[in-house]
Amino acid sequence: MHARPFAASRLAAHALAAMIAMSSVPSHAQDFSKVTDPANPIVTLGAGPGGSFIGSAWVDSDGDGDLDLFVVRNGLFRNDGGGAFVHLPSAITSQGLATGTTWADVDNDGDLDCFVAGGAPSGSALYRNQGGNTFGKVTTGALGDTLTHFGWAAAFGDYDRDGWIDLVLAAPVGFNGVTGPNRLLHNDGAGGFTRIDSSTVATGLAFYTVPSWSDFDVDGDPDLFIGSGSGGGGLLVDRLYRNRFETQSGWLERYTTAPLGTDLHDGQLYNWVDYDNDGDLDVYLTNFGGNANDLYANVGGGVFVKRTAAEVGPIASDVSPSLASVWEDFDNDGDLDCYVTNAQTFAARFYRNDAGVFTALAINTLTGGGPHWGASAGDYDGDGRVDLYVNGSAATHGLYRNVTSNANHWLDVRLHGTASNRAGIGARVRVRSTIAGQPRWQMRETSSQNSFDGMNRLDTHFGLAEGTVVDSLVVEWPSGRTSVRTQVPADGLVEVTEPGEVTSVTASLVESSSQPGRVRIVWSLSSSAVQLVAVERSVAGGEWGTIGGARLEAGERVTLEDSAVAALTRYRYRLVVRDRDGEQRLGEVELLVPSAFALAVRPLGGPGPMRVELTLPAADAAQLELFDAAGRRVSRWSDASAQAGTRTIELADSGQLAPGLYLLRLRQSGASVSARVVRGH
Repeated sequence: MHARPFAASRLAAHALAAMIAMSSVPSHAQDFSKVTDPANPIVTLGAGPGGSFIGSAWVDSDGDGDLDLFVVRNGLFRNDGGGAFVHLPSAITSQGLATGTTWADVDNDGDLDCFVAGGAPSGSALYRNQGGNTFGKVTTGALGDTLTHFGWAAAFGDYDRDGWIDLVLAAPVGFNGVTGPNRLLHNDGAGGFTRIDSSTVATGLAFYTVPSWSDFDVDGDPDLFIGSGSGGGGLLVDRLYRNRFETQSGWLERYTTAPLGTDLHDGQLYNWVDYDNDGDLDVYLTNFGGNANDLYANVGGGVFVKRTAAEVGPIASDVSPSLASVWEDFDNDGDLDCYVTNAQTFAARFYRNDAGVFTALAINTLTGGGPHWGASAGDYDGDGRVDLYVNGSAATHGLYRNVTSNANHWLDVRLHGTASNRAGIGARVRVRSTIAGQPRWQMRETSSQNSFDGMNRLDTHFGLAEGTVVDSLVVEWPSGRTSVRTQVPADGLVEVTEPGEVTSVTASLVESSSQPGRVRIVWSLSSSAVQLVAVERSVAGGEWGTIGGARLEAGERVTLEDSAVAALTRYRYRLVVRDRDGEQRLGEVELLVPSAFALAVRPLGGPGPMRVELTLPAADAAQLELFDAAGRRVSRWSDASAQAGTRTIELADSGQLAPGLYLLRLRQSGASVSARVVRGH
């Protein structure tokens, strides 16, 4: 994203070589057909004005089960099925220098709301979904004054995990009429927002481009990544922020660890994907010009390694003014392919993934000359093959239907949060199926900003190759809860609701503790009319297996004592129960077994504010959370430099707690313990 034209002299040879290479690769394994019917308003009205760099999003805006298309400055296109769309230009009236969009359910009322990011003179605005493809522009509160929020792109993410989706707006100073800083806006509940100007994200001026949220360090909260471009100058270090709970001003602190936090880029979009199916998130960064895009592999332990073309193919060496990267399993073979858009006249790129090595394919006008800006992926016709809309000028924009011909199977997953935000943004979805005769896990993280100035559909898509069933489907929710499904048939959509509503019986955690050589967990079942089938355990993220050591008491309480554990090893446990709805897997708990210390939390009785005794075995950051019976966090205490020993604290704002059951959870150094507490009248 730059105001200056891209210097083509250095790249002409690269572009020519890339086009020759692509033309030599047969494209029969992957094919798209450009929709050209003039009766389709996307064909005739979907283009952007020159140099607009506009984004788009596939969303089910009216809740009728199919995907509608929103294109910034061009409005909403309602999907009526059978490939027919109706243009609704007045539904969301983004004008002026509007460029970016992000969608989420800001008020948790069951429908998706729209935020449009823009510069001078119109600014940015939030549009609340009022049903039936009717949207109301928010004109009150922190987001009501659109002219105080000039920006380029935005992203929804629940950075404090309170179940209400928050917002960041990236502001490229000196471009698009932007002169001020980024905005970080906290959702205070029911869609009301407060500006957090003290956060390091919202202080200082830079050429910010596209923000994206991802829990890259797997500590339970989303971190923030913003490309910084160059604004016409040299390469720069991008703005990356690690989420540090309440221990930092505005929750986020600058991340400067090599190589992600130190490499120089002309950064546009950080896209977090598991391209090699090893169970963790890698990152792909598009660069506007002068150097190739960057693929960093997550090799475990918070270590990232920049991959070369010799290792992964031309996806790491092609040089063009790149903007969007769109990652989907377009051929349903069980790994993520990538589509990259390029500005000016440079050709777009399509990279087929074969076990972590990418091949560039030439696919008619989809990979033709630009300009191409944002792009958005979604299966608009419901045939199990992911389609593409590509932003561009009148000559280069297009709706591309995926017409790949193979017998590969697929599965779509739609999330409904309860304790987490309703759209499930930030959740991780894992599926296991048999591919090429071997069990294979795949993982996706639900994101509201995973393209340039826009987003793909929120439903998660998995290609299964020859697999006809998913033997395990696991959803890890932002709240910390887990949903598990087994034996899910392929070739359809499965809807998963966060635990508490998904089955007729639920399993609540009463207490859990890990000590050297021993794990103890107590669950409470919501009904005595169940049969405990088994307790399953997974070691260090491996396969699930049945273990002993559990007992069912009074038909409703399950106690597990596991002494076959190793120090400094992470274990997951879950119950397998049978009720009137069949066999269910519930109550997943993850614990790290310590080496020689015991973490402890003990509630102290008495009226007034809740007093809690903590035993901390190490000098390290510690956090105590209090949850109500519905799983909602109602209070939190944290100390970034807690000292070892025993202390008593009073939980803030807990003096007026209603009578009932609560759960305390204490965490330090990767270990956690919990205890149940009952507040009386």
